[in-house]
Amino acid sequence: MTQLPLVQALAHGLSVLEAMARDESDWQGVSDLAARLRMHKSTVLRLLATLEYCGYVEQDPATKRYRLRLKLFELGSQVVGRTDLLKEARPVLERLNRECGEVVHLGVLDEGQVVYVEKVESTHTIRMYSRIGRRSPLHCTGVGKALLAFLPEDEIVRVVETKGLKGYTPNTITDRSALLRHLETVRRRGVAFDNEEHEPGIRCVAAPVWDRTGALVAAISVAGPSLRMTPDRLEDLAHPVMEAALEISRRLGYLGDGRDRAGRADRAGRADEAAEADEAADAAETAEADEAAEAAEPRRALAVGDARPAPGAPRRSAASRGRPAAREAERE
Repeated sequence: MTQLPLVQALAHGLSVLEAMARDESDWQGVSDLAARLRMHKSTVLRLLATLEYCGYVEQDPATKRYRLRLKLFELGSQVVGRTDLLKEARPVLERLNRECGEVVHLGVLDEGQVVYVEKVESTHTIRMYSRIGRRSPLHCTGVGKALLAFLPEDEIVRVVETKGLKGYTPNTITDRSALLRHLETVRRRGVAFDNEEHEPGIRCVAAPVWDRTGALVAAISVAGPSLRMTPDRLEDLAHPVMEAALEISRRLGYLGDGRDRAGRADRAGRADEAAEADEAADAAETAEADEAAEAAEPRRALAVGDARPAPGAPRRSAASRGRPAAREAERE
């Protein structure tokens, strides 16, 4: 297939939009954007002016700084809105939020990261910061691990190699082997936990969402400050979160019960354990039989020795051994 020439100006304009979207600050200066993008300030200024004319950014007349407008959100919403995911998930997320009082997220996989596409805010005053459209790593977030764990193994490896395992807190898993073992546990349980692995003081529990074909399409989570989200409460919330994820999956046409996906590795693990247990039982039975045989050998030798005549005793033939009983019978 012939590679068509790229429109460099368009590519640069999109780079400006992406850079602004990744930055947490609201208003952004031209000089800062130019430094981050390694472009000339005059080039960035022309690109921003074009984007402003098209309605994608706006400028503050006083500070001359720029920020994104909602037109990007409108475009993204149209893409997501073409599926039933948000429509079917929203009522379930709202109910889960009412039940637990914590922020509830819906995230999807995109280019090796999780993107939050829906959110129901916490009812508490003290809450975690998050926003729709935010990107987060897969290896250290609850939603991320709920997505990552159910990808094919080669894709998991590709994500790890491409994105790396950056340490965000002392609890972040940064070793590849340790992460793979951790993801195996996620698959067995069907639920993922974030124990202050991405942000200090924030814990969450998450579960995957499937569509009618059985494909992984999203994950949901309940998150909050660690002072409320204690390890015990995380365990208590695990079942409601899994049930909510399964309900969304069923609304999307999924016909399974969750265990055919989340429990597949667990069943395989149990089968391996059962096979190992059978082998151990067979080995134990063999060992017991060997011990019994060894213990019986001296007894058999002793019994044979008792049956032999004492040294010096006259030997009797088989016929003579039967005569006393025959003579006794004749006298009767």
